[in-house]
Amino acid sequence: MPAVVLDQPSTTHRSARNIAAADPLATFPRRIRGHCGDGRSWEMLTSRTGVSVVGEIGPLAEAQVAEETDRVVVDIQELLGLPADLVTRLVGEAFSHPAVRPQRPILVTLPRGDSAVLQEVEAHVDGALSRVAGVTCLVEGRVRAAR
Repeated sequence: MPAVVLDQPSTTHRSARNIAAADPLATFPRRIRGHCGDGRSWEMLTSRTGVSVVGEIGPLAEAQVAEETDRVVVDIQELLGLPADLVTRLVGEAFSHPAVRPQRPILVTLPRGDSAVLQEVEAHVDGALSRVAGVTCLVEGRVRAAR
């Protein structure tokens, strides 16, 4: 019997968004490849548990998504110095996770002092309240509806 080989779902074609609308978990796992402004290559991997970014030298960042009964928690672990465009993509992919629904209460944890990640998170959270807890920054609010 002949084998059937299926291509990975497109991450850039417009029809890829329609698949996600029918079944939000149909987008997992997904692999997105790109290059930083300085030419370094990276790979972003999405899964049911979140998003990770891997570079030529190993892991660069990760955003774990956990659904609790009363809120969703996004834990962003990043090595400082990630290019701004990659920070934007990482946070955007984390907030595209099916558990991160508009107006849902959210708690985001991120490394203290990482203002680029904090600004990107605050762009996705209504009523964002942030505070420092040791080496971690906590941001609470509600998921902003997509624009």
